[in-house]
Amino acid sequence: MIEKSRRFVSGFRPQVACLFFALALLLFCTAATVAAAPTGFVLINDGDSYTTSASVTLTISATDPLDVDQMCISNSTTCSTWEPYQTSKPWTLPVKSAISRRTVYVWFSDHSGNVSPRPYIDSIVLDTMTAVHYVAIAAGYGHSVGLKSDGTLWAWGENYSGQLGDGTTIRSLMPKKIGTDNGWVAIEAGNYHTLALKSDGTLWAWGDNDYGQLGDGTTIRSLMPKR
Repeated sequence: MIEKSRRFVSGFRPQVACLFFALALLLFCTAATVAAAPTGFVLINDGDSYTTSASVTLTISATDPLDVDQMCISNSTTCSTWEPYQTSKPWTLPVKSAISRRTVYVWFSDHSGNVSPRPYIDSIVLDTMTAVHYVAIAAGYGHSVGLKSDGTLWAWGENYSGQLGDGTTIRSLMPKKIGTDNGWVAIEAGNYHTLALKSDGTLWAWGDNDYGQLGDGTTIRSLMPKR
């Protein structure tokens, strides 16, 4: 009986060794696969923390020994559409309330089908309430001017006296930005001339000047803002 047991154990040892070898190989392959899973990051507008526009730009980066070739971007924790990997992509954030924090999720996949063990994320505060808008308007006899919240000046309508301030006498059927300054704080419109105040306290005028309404000591019209 003892001799039979010895022969059984002796015959079983190679099988046990093979089993342990197969198990070790499986663990090694699994570890190698996990180690090869892609990693990376995503930044919204280069890492900004605040935006007033739902249209943003994503900066994307991934690393993998087997080369990343696919990515999946989502506004939620669910990945639904895979696309070719790229390092920059325009993206639209969902607008659900006037001010809210929005998060973008990105997964990566390589040529062997290894997928990121988790999504890589970035968040930004989306504030659509304080987007650029008009804060003041004024109307003349045939032209209108508007002041936006970013300090820029816009004008439209009749322009035969240069009252739009764009350097021409051509009417504009749509709001037209006047110059490049963004320091305007107040506006007013006469019949054929326009007045505006800058943040530094200076007063500017342009348009018709037959009666000296521009205040520059002449009766010569000005097609552009004149201090």
